[in-house]
Amino acid sequence: MTVYEPATMITDGLLAVIGFALASMMRRHTGLDQPALRWWHRALISMALGACFGGLYHGFVPNFPKWIDGVWWRLVLVNISLIGLTMGMSLTHELGLRAWWRRLVWVKCLATVIAVIVWPEFVVAILDYASAMILWLIAAVVLRRLWSPWVAAAVVLSAVAAWVQQSGLSLSGGFNHNDLFHVIQALALVGFYQAGVRFREPLSPSAVQE
Repeated sequence: MTVYEPATMITDGLLAVIGFALASMMRRHTGLDQPALRWWHRALISMALGACFGGLYHGFVPNFPKWIDGVWWRLVLVNISLIGLTMGMSLTHELGLRAWWRRLVWVKCLATVIAVIVWPEFVVAILDYASAMILWLIAAVVLRRLWSPWVAAAVVLSAVAAWVQQSGLSLSGGFNHNDLFHVIQALALVGFYQAGVRFREPLSPSAVQE
């Protein structure tokens, strides 16, 4: 069996390992005793699973019939929508929003899943994922909690990674835009982890005085 895009498969695999490791560290560090933490933990796991799906897609799927390619690609896109779901649910709990906000997040996820199954375009899933990150960024800027700088950094890094992936920017022929995307996204994962372990922590006295 031929291994296609080995560098992309390897960097995707490393990204998955980092994601799962950070999720495990979060569980040990926080105990996941709050709903926001539990959903953020699921977001990290979803990101790691996305890297697994992506790595296998780039490495092996071209060996199989076209219909397998279509099914696998839809799984990749559905998983991206689950990242949007978990991040959105975490935000509603962290902000203490009413239950109908959470129902809205679920409806948005379901609509996105249906959309990517019918129209399997990367942009559809990314718009859903990006909307969740933008809401987190707005919350970070407005609320200025201890997690705010880490969320802002992680969202900006994710945006840069997405731009690199879409632009086709690469360092060399053997290290393409997807590989560079994975490296930058790994840094974003660290930021998401650092944000999560600071949920519900009060502002420092100096920040309150400002």
